[in-house]
Formats: sequence, structure tokens, C-alpha cells
Amino acid sequence: MPARATELRRYVHATRVDSTVLRVESHRASWFSRNSRISSKYPFLAKPRDAGFCCSIDRLCCGFQSLHMRIKPIAEICDQLLDHPAYLHVDAAQGYGKVSNPLKNKRIDLISVSAHKLYGPKGVGALIARRREYDRPPLAPLMFGGGQEKGLRPGTLPVPLIAGLGLAAQMAGTEVDSRLKKLRKFRRSILSGLTPLVPEFNGDQQQVLTNTISLSIPGLDSEAFMLATKGIIAVSNGSACTSQNYQPSYVLKAMGHDTDRVKSAVRLSWCHMTSEVDWDQVVEAVTRVR
Repeated sequence: MPARATELRRYVHATRVDSTVLRVESHRASWFSRNSRISSKYPFLAKPRDAGFCCSIDRLCCGFQSLHMRIKPIAEICDQLLDHPAYLHVDAAQGYGKVSNPLKNKRIDLISVSAHKLYGPKGVGALIARRREYDRPPLAPLMFGGGQEKGLRPGTLPVPLIAGLGLAAQMAGTEVDSRLKKLRKFRRSILSGLTPLVPEFNGDQQQVLTNTISLSIPGLDSEAFMLATKGIIAVSNGSACTSQNYQPSYVLKAMGHDTDRVKSAVRLSWCHMTSEVDWDQVVEAVTRVR
């Protein structure tokens, strides 16, 4: 378990909240199989819980270290919780504005989003809270002071940033079809262009984001791939939130991939504004160091 997950569990334990951590792959409590699809059993839901129980889906569309980008089966999870009092929170930072339909499920109580993932300003986000008839989710403030925002957040709000988030969300909604068309076209160019390298794609390719690919090049370390393609494309072998952690992705390891494949994993991501890439040049550069 990575450091930040350990810290979160330590904090939850300190608050005397009963918690269950679902690992990527385990014998009894697994949501995802080798290809990251949902399993049929949720042992933790069988335990008696009161209405204060909260089920949090960490990252709608990515695994830790962002090397395995897959869309989590939100609808199936919501179905499992239909008759359960748990409050369901979905971290939709990666998917909001790209994968909208799952977020419309009325079983979801809380959705968190981030502006910069929508190409809006950095430093602002939103927590969308849905009432259960007249009841609000049992939120508690992290900061204390004034009574703004119904006592949940003190201080003056950054109006320019909020306006930027609002406009970015509006544009993402109105342009979603045209953006997806461009994303799919770019994805096809990658799949076709990198074919000579015989890449191994990580995860179920039917359940991944349109704008992200996780792949491994047999016989080539991820660092070597990044150095070889520097100046042509910008790729990563980890996410910003794990930039201080140089360990191979434990998510890919838990999926059953061997060490060499995990160490060679890189992530390519793009948006509707990304320029065309000369993939022949990429293949040539990688072949020279392979």
C-alpha cells in the first residue's frame, strides 16, 4: 500500500471510524480482476452498517500512480448499494467532462471535481452534494472560522477561479461530442503508429479513458523510453501525486504483470488540443535504444 493510502487509513483509524480497504487484487475482497473488471462479490457490504457509513470510489478513471487508466464500473457499484445506507462518494477528477453518464446515477451522494482536469484554472475544484430527500450528506469542515458556505468552509472564495471552473464545465458539456471525436482519432493514430514496437497494453482496452493509454514496450525500461522520445513527445511513468515515489506501480503488479512489464510501463495522455505526432519518428527513436 503506498504512503498516501497508509496515511489516509491512519487518519481514518484515528477518528475511530470502522474502515475496509479493498485492494486491487485479493483472494476474497476484490473489485477488479486481472483485466480490472468488477468482481461479483462485495464482502464488505454484507457487514451491518449504520447510515454514517461512507463508500468512497477513489478516482473514477484511474488507478494509483495513473499508470493504469480504466473507467470504474460506477453503475454496478451503485446497484450494489441501492438498499444500503452507505453514503457514496466518487472522485471524478479524471472523468468529469469526459465520462458523464455514470455520474448521473442518483445513487451517488457526493462527486468531487477539479478545474484543471477540465482545462480550467488550477487551484479550484468543487464538491457536488446530493440530498436524500431533505437530508444532506453528513459533511464536516476541515477548516474553521467564519460561517460561510453553511459552516463548511470559512474565508473569502476566489470568484475568478470559480467562474473559470464554471465556464470550463459548461464548455466540456457542450463540446463533449466534438472533443471525444478528436480524442478517438488521436488514439487510433497512436495504436497504428506504435504497432512496429509490438507494445503490450495494460488493462481492458474496452474499459479505459479515451484520452489515455498505458503500455509497456518489451525489453525497454520506461526511463529509457522517456529519454529516447524526449523532444518528440512528453510521456510519464507515474503521476504527479506519486512523483516522490520511484517504486514500480503496485497496481500493475497486483494485476499480475511481471516486474519487467511493470518497469517498462509508460502513460501517454492527450486532449482535444494536442498537436499531431510523427509516430514514425517515435518508433525510430525507440528502436535505436531498444
